[in-house]
Amino acid sequence: MSPTFNALTSSLPFHTNLRRFLWVYFQLEILWATCFTDTEIKSALKELPKDLEEIYHCCVKRINFQDRRTLKVLKWISFAARPLHIEELREAIAFDLQDTTWDAERKPQKTFVIGCCANLVIIDPIDNCVRFAHFSVKQYLDKGENRPIPGYPGNKVQGELECGEFCVAYLSFSNFGLLQGKRSNEMATSKAPPAFWVRNRSRKQVSLRFGTIRTVKTPDTTEFKFLHYATTNWALQTRHIDSKSSVWAKFEKLATCFNETWNFHPWKPGGLSLDSHIHGLFGWAVKEKHLPLLSIGRKSEQGFGKICDLPLIDEYLPALHFVAKFGHVNIVSFLLEICDINQQDGDGYTALHHAAMKGNIEVAKSLISKNGVNVNVASKLQFTPLSQAAMNGHYAVTKLLLGNRAVLLESQDSEGRTPLSWAAAKGHEEVVKLLLHRRAKLESKDFAGRTPLIWAIANMCQPVAELLLKKGAATESKDNHGQAPLSWAARTGNETLVKMLLDKGANLESKDIEGRTPLLWATANRDEAMMKLLLDKGSNIESKDTSDRTPLSWAVEDRNEALVKMLLDKGADPESKDGDGQTPLSWATENEHEAVVKLLLDKGSSIHSKDSYGRTPLSWAAENGNETLVKMLLDKGSDPESKDGDGQTPLSWGTENEHEAVVKLLLDKGSSIHSKDSYGRTPLSWAAENGNETLLNMILDKGLGIGSDSHGRTLLSWAAEHGNQTLVKMLLDKGADTESTDKNSRTPLFWAAENGHEAVVKLLLEKGANAESRDVYGQTPLSWAKVKDNNEVEKLLCNKGAKTKSKHTLKRTNANTPRPRERSIPRYNLDR
Repeated sequence: MSPTFNALTSSLPFHTNLRRFLWVYFQLEILWATCFTDTEIKSALKELPKDLEEIYHCCVKRINFQDRRTLKVLKWISFAARPLHIEELREAIAFDLQDTTWDAERKPQKTFVIGCCANLVIIDPIDNCVRFAHFSVKQYLDKGENRPIPGYPGNKVQGELECGEFCVAYLSFSNFGLLQGKRSNEMATSKAPPAFWVRNRSRKQVSLRFGTIRTVKTPDTTEFKFLHYATTNWALQTRHIDSKSSVWAKFEKLATCFNETWNFHPWKPGGLSLDSHIHGLFGWAVKEKHLPLLSIGRKSEQGFGKICDLPLIDEYLPALHFVAKFGHVNIVSFLLEICDINQQDGDGYTALHHAAMKGNIEVAKSLISKNGVNVNVASKLQFTPLSQAAMNGHYAVTKLLLGNRAVLLESQDSEGRTPLSWAAAKGHEEVVKLLLHRRAKLESKDFAGRTPLIWAIANMCQPVAELLLKKGAATESKDNHGQAPLSWAARTGNETLVKMLLDKGANLESKDIEGRTPLLWATANRDEAMMKLLLDKGSNIESKDTSDRTPLSWAVEDRNEALVKMLLDKGADPESKDGDGQTPLSWATENEHEAVVKLLLDKGSSIHSKDSYGRTPLSWAAENGNETLVKMLLDKGSDPESKDGDGQTPLSWGTENEHEAVVKLLLDKGSSIHSKDSYGRTPLSWAAENGNETLLNMILDKGLGIGSDSHGRTLLSWAAEHGNQTLVKMLLDKGADTESTDKNSRTPLFWAAENGHEAVVKLLLEKGANAESRDVYGQTPLSWAKVKDNNEVEKLLCNKGAKTKSKHTLKRTNANTPRPRERSIPRYNLDR
């Protein structure tokens, strides 16, 4: 550029909102292309365009539209299915629709493609695709009236069609051999559609050959750059082609020609047969709403008639069902001529089911108007079109179906639910009104015994519930679990519905089959506000379920301190017992909720109450090892010597479960170490069996207590059996008798020898245990060691003079190893 040009343009007083690169770019391009002297530059600067639209006008004026390739460039950039690579675009503009052979020499240079449009188009350096210089160029070209470029498509549909026609012309070139190959003898007769065939169908029959061909080879896409785009998009961009198109005949041939060498169709066949190819075409055309393709494929009862009711490829739905589901009204009209309107898919749905399910009213109208339509076909789950429309809240379709006299208003599905039940459950108020207006049964029950009112309440559909109550729905109708609407309302926590039901006279004390009242449900759901509402309305605070559980019992088990306090403040009885004899305090102690225990104790709950198994709160606390609760109960005066049904004391429970801190507390409170349970087990015997030296020392420090249990077994016997060397030594040091015998006359040495505890055997022998002692069966410790192949023990015994022979026969019975006790108290089921 000349110095004068630079000086003049740099001093331009551009308005702020026009100071943009794009505006400057086009201005400079115009000046550079049209001004050749300083005088011309000065003159042009005085008349510069004020906005982009004026600039684009100037650019368009510079374009040579006498060259048809220029218009093609603009069309392809505007309406191609995707941006074209520069090499694709060079081919796309290098031929005309009437051409029959590809001529590579007609391809223009890149510079022409970019330069022919007055800088409105550019090559993207990232992917080498050709695009408009700015998105506003497309907006400018698409202006409605006074379109600036003659021959430029008036709308997107027309633009896409013109691109599609060029794709068809390209694929029809003799270079590819798609239209010249020898076809198979399979034929199909199709009605050739004129323009706007849907509205003005011709009855003229034209013979169309559906067949397969085989070309020599697959074309080379490196030679034919535009081929990939053409094969991918020729069908997609010809959805609106008709017989007036100059390439209609070529389009028709492409559609009916199936190439065995390479597939240039966007659809894929389900197999190799001609019917499979036709099925593929049919399915693709249906899904893409391609009426021209469908018109070509249509033939009298023979072509689509074979496959129209089959599921589409890659779909589980037949064609009519598919278009009904997605609302393709114009395709429905076509398919109704050839498809079975009552055909059921894999789920048992008809096309009308799908239209009703999706609320496609226009499709539903077309289907219902067809002669022979069955409006009551039931699916596999027994859904009718009406139940689907009602379930999904499609008022217009529901109304349409109800207008058919044959429709079953009270049809029941596999759960026994009616259309009204579904509409109520989903909260579709207008549909509910419509069904009730048509006299749908207000009290219809499904197989679970639920009415529409119960469903509306259960799903918290308040407006629908109000409507049903106004229409007279029964407030005491119970489902199969005995739950009335009020119970459901209490469960869901809807206070408005509860008040409404109570105003309608609902029974506040209505019980379900498990004896639960609305108050019990509210308690189980931890709904304090609902509980207060029900109690304020007079609900019985002492109501019991079938397990004799009160609201307080449930609140305690749930560890909900706030609810417990509220119920106690309202006068709930802290001494009420359930079916297992447990009081709220017993539950709280078992569940180790210290705050609730304190609340109950402060309200005077009895610390001595026993459940059906004879267990006190202290017994539960001791078993759980909760030192805080044990101390709290002992401080309140709980009896540490209380025995349960198996004769176990709290100390016994604490020792059995090895809760050392609890055992210490109980011992400090004077718990007897000599107390025996129903099996003769003392706390010390439990400590011995568990091998807990800390507990043993703790108990032994309170006194020996090493006598025998009800089976004659001493602590030494137990320790010897389990091989606890440390404990055996401790007991021996405490003076335990090595010759103490159980009911079968077995000494501790017997038990140690039988179980192969070499170190314990050695300890006992060193303390003078008799190696020759015999049990009631005449057996010796050595006999048992031999039976168990305890060789080292045998040697020890023999070294102490044990004889290797016995004149008695070894006889083992269950009586020689009695277990002191198997727990007879069933563990409490906390999941009740």
